[in-house]
Amino acid sequence: MSGRRYMYLALVLVLAAVLYAWTARPGPAAPGALLAREEILADLANLEDNPLPVQPVLGGRLYATGVMFPQDFAGRAGDQFWVVVEDGHVLFTLRCQVVESAGARPGFAVCEVQERLVHPPGAYQPWVWDGQQFVQRPVEGAS
Repeated sequence: MSGRRYMYLALVLVLAAVLYAWTARPGPAAPGALLAREEILADLANLEDNPLPVQPVLGGRLYATGVMFPQDFAGRAGDQFWVVVEDGHVLFTLRCQVVESAGARPGFAVCEVQERLVHPPGAYQPWVWDGQQFVQRPVEGAS
């Protein structure tokens, strides 16, 4: 092989290495990344790690006892769901929304708090805490 061929071969190898390094970098979460129902339910199973904008009364502890997802919930930024929390004395319904996050996956934020049970508009899929995990119940609401 002539010297020129070695130079072209080296140039192609360097370009391939640069292209590989450039495309192999992990980037931020893709637009439209989803937050799965299972991830939300896992986050709500233990509220000690998830600060809420409501406080228990009489020094108790808050527990998520139910989650209601609208039938069209996809886990995209802007999708809403409802969480029922209580401490044995007071019940709150939290309207939450999936939000974009700087991390690898979207998160959720509480948008509204009501000190009573509130059902989402339209048909929704309820999940109820059975003491160890969230269990899916039949669809409720308007069809």
